[in-house]
Amino acid sequence: MNIPLNYSLVSSNPDLAEHPGMRTLSLLVRFALGGVFLIAAIGKLNSLTTFAGEIANYGILPESWSAVAAVSIAWSEMVIAVLLYAGAAVRGAALLSGALLVTFLIAIISAMARGLEIGCGCFAGSDQTVGWPKVIEDVALLAGSIFLVYFPRSWAMVGDLWGREEDRAR
Repeated sequence: MNIPLNYSLVSSNPDLAEHPGMRTLSLLVRFALGGVFLIAAIGKLNSLTTFAGEIANYGILPESWSAVAAVSIAWSEMVIAVLLYAGAAVRGAALLSGALLVTFLIAIISAMARGLEIGCGCFAGSDQTVGWPKVIEDVALLAGSIFLVYFPRSWAMVGDLWGREEDRAR
């Protein structure tokens, strides 16, 4: 069976993307995903040293790279949150968040497979450890990211406020 790969489900049914219910759902997913990334980023940026230590606990990266990874991840999460809340470059922000979430899933599953009982490093001050609840949580967030890749249009987007035609066409 040959299934054609179509980057956007919307191209085959543009009415679905513009349906008020889909635009509302997209807005809710944007804000929920943006909120999670914002809270995570603020906590990590306020305690980068602790976060770098949590990254080192995974034993995946050389310890000397943990600080660079901590800064990169925290600022990436902040950029994702801002873009999602603003409704700017939603598809790009969703792709970036999806890539981060896949990376987190690989790290968590790797730690579980090695029997590590470590903090996940997800939110500052949290006592959450790696385990199936974190896997399920990240898979749910990944589903939201994938949804936004296919349905990036929602209400309250920056392009709508500025009246940019190319943003409305996406």
